Amino acid sequence: MALLYWLIATIDWTQFARTVRAIPGQRLAAGLLVAFLGQLLCAWRLRVLLHAQSVDVRYLFCVRLTFLGLFAGNFLPSTIGGDAVKIVLLARQGVGTAVSTLSVAADRLLGLAAFALLLPTVLTAPHILGLQSFENSARVAGLVAVAGFAAIAGLVFLLLRSSKSRMAASSGRGRFANMMSTVTSTLSRWTKRPGDLLFAMAVSLAAALAGIVSVWIQAQPMGLSLTLIDFIAVYALVYFAALVPVSLNGVGVQEMAFVYLLPRLGANPEQAMALALMARLFLVVISLPGAIFMVRGSSPRASAPVR
Repeated sequence: MALLYWLIATIDWTQFARTVRAIPGQRLAAGLLVAFLGQLLCAWRLRVLLHAQSVDVRYLFCVRLTFLGLFAGNFLPSTIGGDAVKIVLLARQGVGTAVSTLSVAADRLLGLAAFALLLPTVLTAPHILGLQSFENSARVAGLVAVAGFAAIAGLVFLLLRSSKSRMAASSGRGRFANMMSTVTSTLSRWTKRPGDLLFAMAVSLAAALAGIVSVWIQAQPMGLSLTLIDFIAVYALVYFAALVPVSLNGVGVQEMAFVYLLPRLGANPEQAMALALMARLFLVVISLPGAIFMVRGSSPRASAPVR
């Protein structure tokens, strides 16, 4: 909440209103469409990962699952709260707990990896981070990328270690051995199908770029001249900042990151806030199909045998 109060006090809301009114309705509609297509790509990525596990689900099932998780994530900590919803719904469809958990975790990690691969775009605009040279920019970008991948690896290690401790304490060695056998078997299926993983990674990059472009095309009507490469650099940094679990779905953190970074590319605070709220608005609006599925009171059906 402190972040939101700071943002409210910083912005000239009269100027902000003029900035937003300059955006044509067609641009907003196009942005929403591109953002929606990005989520359809995310659903496709999840289906590819499940298919590699011999889990036979239809694409529509993954679409509904994706939007349910996206909507639930609006009310849960950080930007990954909706993943728990996906795991529960997959398990209810008969997919094993280990396969459900690892598939959703792999889906999330591929999303993180896509944005990590976009981080080197910071090299094209070192002043975004207050750096004045390519050399310093390269060093920082490299450190950020290494730190990002190390954080992902650390998270996986801690999850496995936590699972190991809980299972060993509650169920003894036999049950833990069975669980680890299931985990190993699940991971080995992906390693035996590298083509599926590469394809899922390509889809993940396309989905990330769709989300970025949906907001970037709103910049020009505001009078803001931003190259796509520069905005990709900003958005990638904002994405990782929003992962810090200090607010619901990164609210406040994401907006503050935009307001901090975009003025380094020539935006005023009102333009930066307008783009930040466009990103937030698109996320909320495209999650509304998940609200419809939730109100209907039925979880998505796989519409096919899951194994």
